[in-house]
Amino acid sequence: TGVHFKNSLKNLLTSFNTTTTTIILKNISEVKLEEISKDKQIEIYRILQELMVNMQKHSQATLVAISFKKTANEYFINYSDNGKGLDQTEIKARSGLKNVETRIKAINGTITFETEINIGTEFLVYFPINK
Repeated sequence: TGVHFKNSLKNLLTSFNTTTTTIILKNISEVKLEEISKDKQIEIYRILQELMVNMQKHSQATLVAISFKKTANEYFINYSDNGKGLDQTEIKARSGLKNVETRIKAINGTITFETEINIGTEFLVYFPINK
């Protein structure tokens, strides 16, 4: 957490780069994640870790893009992959996604997602700036 949070998060996300999966990070340095409260930093780290583990286990994605954005009132994190997508009937059964939802609620955030079989999955996480 703290001033080292951005580097720790970068290291986590890029650790999922493999010979078959490329991870792209966009604007992670511009959004000043080190200014987020320690509690929110921990939750964001765990949320992204869970999404990446799910990607690695289930999606067969070859490309993952994670972009970061900050507005006057909110932070946005957009995760997108070109994997096999999620079957809508399986989503509620996955405990990993349930953990993500619980963590997002803990920081007063929201998650939305779109998925299409054989096209990929996109998650948009956003939460208020208030530290």
